[in-house]
Amino acid sequence: MNLLPALVVGLTATFLAVQDSKSEKKEPEEKAVETPVEVQETPEEKEKQMDEYEEIVNDEYLNITMEDDLSEIMGEDEDEEVAEGESISEITEDDYNIGIFNFDQVDLMYFTEDRILCDGDMVTIDNVDEWLGNVDLETQSDEITVKWIRNFNLPYDIRLEIIGDAYSGSL
Repeated sequence: MNLLPALVVGLTATFLAVQDSKSEKKEPEEKAVETPVEVQETPEEKEKQMDEYEEIVNDEYLNITMEDDLSEIMGEDEDEEVAEGESISEITEDDYNIGIFNFDQVDLMYFTEDRILCDGDMVTIDNVDEWLGNVDLETQSDEITVKWIRNFNLPYDIRLEIIGDAYSGSL
């Protein structure tokens, strides 16, 4: 997701280079104003120019590895709500209600005594970590806590009720 801007720039540069070389292959259109005779490029010169374009693209855009911190390369602020690399995070109720990413919204319940996650129809969900990540799921006994979570992996905005009871006792 963070590589998208670099990828777009690289592909754009490549596209422009190809378009430039294609436009050179076309015969020049007749012009009303007389211009000096253009020098015809040899295939070697064209190939040299394409090599230069390719070298620019490779030097500028393709030397970024997956481990690189793109926020440093691109000069982005580090004061973001979601920590870098974090794809599941707690959000506010207002963020949930606004839904700026247009994610589907889902209501889930988490029972702390037996660590079971389920939907509103009480159907259990096996992969709790995939849905909730490292969100704090602790609560006092016989207490219900509501949290709002944004999951960029699935993608869902989740309203989570953390219930200090057992799933089996709620059926």
